[in-house]
Amino acid sequence: MEIEYDLWGRMKYNAELHENHSKHYVEEELIYICSMWDFSLTADIGLAIGKTQTAVRQKVYCLRKNGLFDKYRKMGITSRSFNLY
Repeated sequence: MEIEYDLWGRMKYNAELHENHSKHYVEEELIYICSMWDFSLTADIGLAIGKTQTAVRQKVYCLRKNGLFDKYRKMGITSRSFNLY
């Protein structure tokens, strides 16, 4: 398995590491992303949910734009149990 990076140091899509790429986000993933955003690297969040770093950043942008980021963050703060798989 060869891992490739783009010019900015972000990991490119790899089928073995990004098994959920191009699949819809489930609510548990959104909660995880939003609650871990301030504490983890984007690359680590992406690997944890099986999506690329760029996909995670794009989802956070969309959630903030639609006013949903804080909703999911609060859901993570109250539960703190992430059963992704």
